[in-house]
Amino acid sequence: MFRRYIQHNFFIRCRVKGGSIVMVLMFAGVFLVAVGAILQFVLQQSISGRGKVALEESLQIAEAGLEYYKWYLAHNPTSLWNGTVEYKDPQTSQRIGEFNISSITNTQCGDIMSRDVTVIGKSDKDSRFTRKLSARYMLPSVANYSYLIDEDVWAGSTRSIIGPYFSSGGIRMDATHNSLVASGVSTWSCDGSFGCNPTQTKAGVWGSGSQPNLWQYPKVLTDFTNIQPDFVDLKNKATTYGEFFPSVSNGAGNKGYHIIFKSNGTFDVFRVDSADYNWGWVSGGLAYKDYHSILSETFIGNYSLPSTCSLIYVEDQVWLEGVVSGKVALVVADTVHNFDPDIILHDNLTYANNSTIDGITAIAEDDVLVSAKSPEDLTVDGIFVASNGNFGRNHYVENPGTYWNFASGSWQYMPGVGASQDLNTLTINGTVVSAKRTGTSWTYGVYKQTTWWGSYTYIVEDSGFANRINKYERVQAFDPPPFTPSSDTVPYYVNWQEL
Repeated sequence: MFRRYIQHNFFIRCRVKGGSIVMVLMFAGVFLVAVGAILQFVLQQSISGRGKVALEESLQIAEAGLEYYKWYLAHNPTSLWNGTVEYKDPQTSQRIGEFNISSITNTQCGDIMSRDVTVIGKSDKDSRFTRKLSARYMLPSVANYSYLIDEDVWAGSTRSIIGPYFSSGGIRMDATHNSLVASGVSTWSCDGSFGCNPTQTKAGVWGSGSQPNLWQYPKVLTDFTNIQPDFVDLKNKATTYGEFFPSVSNGAGNKGYHIIFKSNGTFDVFRVDSADYNWGWVSGGLAYKDYHSILSETFIGNYSLPSTCSLIYVEDQVWLEGVVSGKVALVVADTVHNFDPDIILHDNLTYANNSTIDGITAIAEDDVLVSAKSPEDLTVDGIFVASNGNFGRNHYVENPGTYWNFASGSWQYMPGVGASQDLNTLTINGTVVSAKRTGTSWTYGVYKQTTWWGSYTYIVEDSGFANRINKYERVQAFDPPPFTPSSDTVPYYVNWQEL
């Protein structure tokens, strides 16, 4: 009996010990799995952290590469160098990583227009993590603005302006606008032609415009001397690489060329053999003969421009219209005769696709003018530069008669346009650059002779467009047509993005 009792207890103790060992092993296994998971998590977080640090460092190294290339090109503007540069800590001179630079040079007629730069940054913390940046290196374009004007100007209440607006003179701003309006002067003398009677001293920007909080003065956004084209150089380039059309009026301004752009990327050229004029008034009561009405013309041919030099140079007045496909520059100037030709916006000028793909920069040595015979609703797309004159549409009378011309100091018979001068809407999609005051809508007083012995009457007539819509094309600032004037002399990066 006693022996059975001992055996029984012995077996119980063995069973208890065996169960404890199993429990210990179970808990140990669970513990090891948990610790292993924690260690794996910590390791992964460490790797992830190092990767994040490496990614951030690679981005900063890539940005440093863009800035390095900007510095390099400032000292070597025509260099085509690409390559890899070691990046070091500026304090310790210890290597941190490297960046690789590659670029594509965009040229027109042998000149560099811009560079598309790609930089890959790589940190030594982990070479597997790289960052790639791209940007375009170019001079700032006038396409950054809706208007650039080098004189005092009045933006009327029937205008809608989208995009920055700058004048180096004073601005009366009565228009609806959505962006910066800047004047280069703190005060200016506002006279009767700006609605101030008597003449008053006004702030750089004043008026009833929609957002006075966006007005700044004095604030100089650009120097107009930077915008002036080199016509001799452009003529040489067009003669060598592009298309050149010589003078036909020999400086008289009553002939020229009629250019019609086609949606297939070509353009038709007509030689204007004769044109009729209308008397057009400008500020101050001065009237001049505007040869806008084509009487006869001869077809010269259909042309296409080489992609390597999309430049047309015309040494005479140009009547312009059509549908533009691709990017093109039209320059109208005469370096031979004592004559500054105009561009006449004869009819609608639009894009075949959109401003991302298409674009035209039309540069006139003197004026860019909407024709006296313009349609009642006119749309023009492009960047228009009146280098020494003004962008606008002069004041015209509908009916014939004898009017006083302050320019000649005499009575002049003026035939009149023969159609109502109360036009509807002018839409400009792009940029206007004008050396002189702009104007496309007039409420204007003229003196008209009523009897043959000299009696006259003062007539106030409306002329031009009742509504004006201006929309700048921001995308043209990143990729303008060739030889678009620059608003500054210091290149910069545009369209920065990570790839």
